[in-house]
Amino acid sequence: MVMPNQIIFSGPMIQAILHGRKTETRRTVKPQPPEDTSRVTLDWLRTGSNSYVQHYGFDDDNTRYLSPYGGPGELLRVRETWAVASTYDALPPSEIPRCEVSYAATDDITGLKKRSPIHMPTWMSRISLRVTAVRVERLQDISELDAVMEGMDFGYPTRDSMLRRLADARTPQLSDPASPVSEYRQLWNSLNAKRGFPWEGDPWVWVVQFEQVD
Repeated sequence: MVMPNQIIFSGPMIQAILHGRKTETRRTVKPQPPEDTSRVTLDWLRTGSNSYVQHYGFDDDNTRYLSPYGGPGELLRVRETWAVASTYDALPPSEIPRCEVSYAATDDITGLKKRSPIHMPTWMSRISLRVTAVRVERLQDISELDAVMEGMDFGYPTRDSMLRRLADARTPQLSDPASPVSEYRQLWNSLNAKRGFPWEGDPWVWVVQFEQVD
């Protein structure tokens, strides 16, 4: 049995997924492809001695890049900030028995020990996603429509009206501070600039599209 890959989302992005507003995410490719890379083509690659085991990714002359999020059709298990009753405060996450779980994105966890999504046991995950498409591109290639799919629809009356308005939009409207791409640039830098991958550096990213699995 193949275990689903894991992926972490922040509280606001968890809410966007649950409300159906987020169906796409961008994550930094590590290590970054060479500077002279101009185009990346993904495919299923055989790995190891077992020819039946394949992973989604791409090769260059020196490095194999495998998607940490799998390929089309594969499942992702979402991790998020969580908490359980104080009875279990002294236990490491791996030793906590099945019990009621509170999630910081949607529940009031005041007075409870907040736990990192990195240490969330698999059984606590409440959201599963099916990957529908994966591609690799430069971060700044994001379109306004892509940014909406990332959950950046703040300041607009309805998601549908935004999608209609941006159906043919391809050029990011960075001069408009309320545009989806401007919102996304701020979100990206708040999470990744301190990790050495600011928007201004235009890093290569995995672009993962997904749908919720009931």
